[in-house]
Amino acid sequence: MAVLTATLCINAVCPFLVYSILIRHYSSFAALLAASLIPLLDNVWHLVRHRRLDAFGFLMLVSLVLSALAALLGGNERLILVRESLVTGVIGLLFIGSLSLDKPLLFWLAGRFLAKPVSARLAEHWGHPRLRAMFRCMTAVWGILLLVEALLRVLLVFCLKPAAVLALSGPCLYIFIGGAALWTYLYRMRNRAVFASFLHTQDRSSAS
Repeated sequence: MAVLTATLCINAVCPFLVYSILIRHYSSFAALLAASLIPLLDNVWHLVRHRRLDAFGFLMLVSLVLSALAALLGGNERLILVRESLVTGVIGLLFIGSLSLDKPLLFWLAGRFLAKPVSARLAEHWGHPRLRAMFRCMTAVWGILLLVEALLRVLLVFCLKPAAVLALSGPCLYIFIGGAALWTYLYRMRNRAVFASFLHTQDRSSAS
Protein backbone atom coordinates (compact mmCIF):
# COMPACT_ATOMS: atom_id res chain seq x y z
CA MET A 1 0.00 0.00 0.00
CA ALA A 2 2.87 2.34 0.82
CA VAL A 3 4.47 1.64 -2.57
CA LEU A 4 1.18 2.32 -4.36
CA THR A 5 0.65 5.60 -2.48
CA ALA A 6 4.20 6.81 -3.14
CA THR A 7 4.02 5.91 -6.84
CA LEU A 8 0.71 7.69 -7.33
CA CYS A 9 1.94 10.78 -5.47
CA ILE A 10 5.17 11.03 -7.47
CA ASN A 11 3.81 10.17 -10.91
CA ALA A 12 0.25 11.51 -10.77
CA VAL A 13 -0.45 13.93 -7.90
CA CYS A 14 2.81 15.91 -8.05
CA PRO A 15 2.70 16.45 -11.85
CA PHE A 16 -0.93 17.55 -11.54
CA LEU A 17 -0.08 20.08 -8.82
CA VAL A 18 2.90 21.43 -10.76
CA TYR A 19 0.78 21.79 -13.89
CA SER A 20 -2.08 23.45 -11.96
CA ILE A 21 0.30 26.04 -10.51
CA LEU A 22 2.32 26.78 -13.66
CA ILE A 23 -0.65 26.97 -16.05
CA ARG A 24 -1.67 30.22 -14.34
CA HIS A 25 1.55 31.92 -15.43
CA TYR A 26 2.87 29.98 -18.44
CA SER A 27 1.62 28.29 -21.59
CA SER A 28 0.03 24.85 -21.51
CA PHE A 29 3.08 23.40 -23.27
CA ALA A 30 5.54 24.85 -20.73
CA ALA A 31 3.41 23.70 -17.78
CA LEU A 32 3.07 20.16 -19.15
CA LEU A 33 6.77 19.99 -19.96
CA ALA A 34 7.69 21.01 -16.41
CA ALA A 35 5.21 18.52 -14.96
CA SER A 36 6.69 15.72 -17.07
CA LEU A 37 10.09 16.24 -15.42
CA ILE A 38 8.80 14.61 -12.22
CA PRO A 39 8.02 11.15 -13.65
CA LEU A 40 11.13 11.49 -15.85
CA LEU A 41 13.38 11.96 -12.81
CA ASP A 42 11.56 9.15 -10.99
CA ASN A 43 12.18 6.87 -13.98
CA VAL A 44 15.88 7.77 -14.05
CA TRP A 45 16.18 7.07 -10.32
CA HIS A 46 14.31 3.77 -10.70
CA LEU A 47 16.49 2.80 -13.68
CA VAL A 48 19.72 3.53 -11.79
CA ARG A 49 18.55 1.69 -8.68
CA HIS A 50 16.79 -1.33 -10.21
CA ARG A 51 18.35 -1.45 -13.70
CA ARG A 52 14.93 -1.32 -15.33
CA LEU A 53 12.27 1.27 -16.18
CA ASP A 54 9.28 1.90 -13.94
CA ALA A 55 6.31 0.91 -16.13
CA PHE A 56 3.76 3.15 -14.39
CA GLY A 57 6.06 6.16 -14.32
CA PHE A 58 6.89 5.56 -17.98
CA LEU A 59 3.19 5.59 -18.88
CA MET A 60 2.64 8.83 -16.97
CA LEU A 61 5.68 10.36 -18.69
CA VAL A 62 4.38 9.30 -22.12
CA SER A 63 0.94 10.76 -21.38
CA LEU A 64 2.39 14.11 -20.25
CA VAL A 65 4.75 14.36 -23.22
CA LEU A 66 1.92 13.52 -25.63
CA SER A 67 -0.26 16.15 -23.97
CA ALA A 68 2.52 18.71 -24.34
CA LEU A 69 3.00 17.86 -28.02
CA ALA A 70 -0.75 18.01 -28.57
CA ALA A 71 -0.81 21.45 -26.97
CA LEU A 72 1.55 22.65 -29.71
CA LEU A 73 -0.89 21.64 -32.43
CA GLY A 74 -3.46 24.27 -31.60
CA GLY A 75 -6.37 24.41 -34.02
CA ASN A 76 -10.09 24.95 -33.71
CA GLU A 77 -12.32 23.74 -30.88
CA ARG A 78 -12.96 20.30 -32.34
CA LEU A 79 -9.28 19.65 -33.04
CA ILE A 80 -8.39 20.65 -29.49
CA LEU A 81 -11.01 18.24 -28.13
CA VAL A 82 -9.90 15.42 -30.44
CA ARG A 83 -6.26 15.73 -29.44
CA GLU A 84 -7.22 14.95 -25.82
CA SER A 85 -8.12 11.44 -26.97
CA LEU A 86 -4.61 11.00 -28.35
CA VAL A 87 -3.14 10.16 -24.96
CA THR A 88 -5.50 7.32 -24.03
CA GLY A 89 -5.42 6.04 -27.60
CA VAL A 90 -1.62 5.79 -27.67
CA ILE A 91 -1.52 4.19 -24.22
CA GLY A 92 -4.12 1.68 -25.40
CA LEU A 93 -1.88 0.87 -28.37
CA LEU A 94 1.06 0.40 -25.99
CA PHE A 95 -0.98 -2.16 -24.05
CA ILE A 96 -1.92 -4.00 -27.24
CA GLY A 97 1.58 -3.75 -28.69
CA SER A 98 3.14 -5.18 -25.54
CA LEU A 99 1.29 -8.45 -26.20
CA SER A 100 3.99 -9.21 -28.78
CA LEU A 101 6.62 -9.14 -26.02
CA ASP A 102 7.50 -11.95 -23.65
CA LYS A 103 6.03 -10.01 -20.73
CA PRO A 104 3.08 -7.69 -21.47
CA LEU A 105 2.76 -4.22 -20.02
CA LEU A 106 0.39 -5.24 -17.21
CA PHE A 107 2.99 -7.67 -15.87
CA TRP A 108 5.41 -4.79 -15.31
CA LEU A 109 2.68 -2.59 -13.84
CA ALA A 110 1.74 -5.36 -11.42
CA GLY A 111 5.37 -5.76 -10.46
CA ARG A 112 5.52 -2.05 -9.61
CA PHE A 113 2.54 -2.10 -7.24
CA LEU A 114 2.75 -5.56 -5.68
CA ALA A 115 4.87 -6.25 -2.63
CA LYS A 116 8.39 -7.35 -3.56
CA PRO A 117 7.98 -10.97 -2.36
CA VAL A 118 4.77 -11.39 -4.37
CA SER A 119 6.31 -9.71 -7.41
CA ALA A 120 9.32 -12.03 -7.16
CA ARG A 121 7.05 -15.09 -7.02
CA LEU A 122 5.13 -13.98 -10.09
CA ALA A 123 8.39 -13.47 -11.97
CA GLU A 124 9.64 -16.87 -10.84
CA HIS A 125 6.50 -18.64 -12.08
CA TRP A 126 6.14 -16.57 -15.27
CA GLY A 127 6.87 -19.61 -17.40
CA HIS A 128 3.56 -21.18 -16.33
CA PRO A 129 1.19 -21.04 -19.35
CA ARG A 130 -1.90 -20.25 -17.23
CA LEU A 131 -0.23 -17.29 -15.55
CA ARG A 132 1.01 -15.91 -18.87
CA ALA A 133 -2.44 -16.30 -20.42
CA MET A 134 -4.09 -14.45 -17.52
CA PHE A 135 -1.77 -11.45 -17.75
CA ARG A 136 -2.08 -11.32 -21.53
CA CYS A 137 -5.86 -11.42 -21.22
CA MET A 138 -5.87 -8.56 -18.70
CA THR A 139 -3.45 -6.53 -20.81
CA ALA A 140 -5.60 -7.04 -23.92
CA VAL A 141 -8.77 -5.97 -22.09
CA TRP A 142 -7.12 -2.78 -20.79
CA GLY A 143 -5.76 -1.95 -24.24
CA ILE A 144 -9.09 -2.54 -25.98
CA LEU A 145 -11.05 -0.50 -23.42
CA LEU A 146 -8.63 2.43 -23.68
CA LEU A 147 -8.86 2.37 -27.48
CA VAL A 148 -12.67 2.19 -27.37
CA GLU A 149 -12.74 5.10 -24.91
CA ALA A 150 -10.52 7.18 -27.20
CA LEU A 151 -12.65 6.39 -30.26
CA LEU A 152 -15.84 7.15 -28.34
CA ARG A 153 -14.56 10.57 -27.31
CA VAL A 154 -13.58 11.33 -30.91
CA LEU A 155 -17.08 10.33 -31.99
CA LEU A 156 -18.59 12.62 -29.34
CA VAL A 157 -16.53 15.54 -30.65
CA PHE A 158 -18.14 15.29 -34.08
CA CYS A 159 -21.65 14.49 -32.84
CA LEU A 160 -22.11 16.93 -29.95
CA LYS A 161 -21.44 20.57 -29.21
CA PRO A 162 -18.08 21.41 -27.59
CA ALA A 163 -19.70 22.27 -24.25
CA ALA A 164 -21.39 18.87 -24.12
CA VAL A 165 -18.14 17.12 -25.03
CA LEU A 166 -16.31 18.90 -22.21
CA ALA A 167 -19.02 17.84 -19.78
CA LEU A 168 -18.93 14.18 -20.88
CA SER A 169 -15.22 13.72 -21.60
CA GLY A 170 -14.05 13.41 -17.99
CA PRO A 171 -16.82 11.07 -16.80
CA CYS A 172 -16.35 8.95 -19.93
CA LEU A 173 -12.68 8.38 -19.11
CA TYR A 174 -13.40 7.64 -15.45
CA ILE A 175 -16.15 5.16 -16.36
CA PHE A 176 -13.86 3.22 -18.69
CA ILE A 177 -10.92 3.24 -16.28
CA GLY A 178 -13.18 2.28 -13.40
CA GLY A 179 -14.80 -0.44 -15.49
CA ALA A 180 -11.40 -1.85 -16.45
CA ALA A 181 -10.26 -1.79 -12.83
CA LEU A 182 -13.47 -3.50 -11.66
CA TRP A 183 -13.19 -6.16 -14.37
CA THR A 184 -9.55 -6.78 -13.39
CA TYR A 185 -10.53 -7.22 -9.74
CA LEU A 186 -13.34 -9.64 -10.59
CA TYR A 187 -11.09 -11.55 -13.00
CA ARG A 188 -8.43 -11.89 -10.32
CA MET A 189 -11.00 -13.05 -7.78
CA ARG A 190 -12.31 -15.62 -10.23
CA ASN A 191 -8.77 -16.92 -10.76
CA ARG A 192 -7.50 -16.41 -7.22
CA ALA A 193 -6.93 -20.16 -6.90
CA VAL A 194 -4.31 -19.88 -9.65
CA PHE A 195 -2.40 -17.18 -7.78
CA ALA A 196 -2.77 -19.14 -4.55
CA SER A 197 -1.31 -22.22 -6.20
CA PHE A 198 1.80 -20.27 -7.22
CA LEU A 199 2.22 -18.91 -3.71
CA HIS A 200 1.64 -22.37 -2.22
CA THR A 201 4.24 -23.86 -4.56
CA GLN A 202 6.72 -21.20 -3.50
CA ASP A 203 6.04 -21.82 0.17
CA ARG A 204 6.52 -25.59 -0.23
CA SER A 205 9.78 -25.16 -2.11
CA SER A 206 11.03 -22.74 0.56
CA ALA A 207 10.05 -25.14 3.32
CA SER A 208 11.84 -28.02 1.65
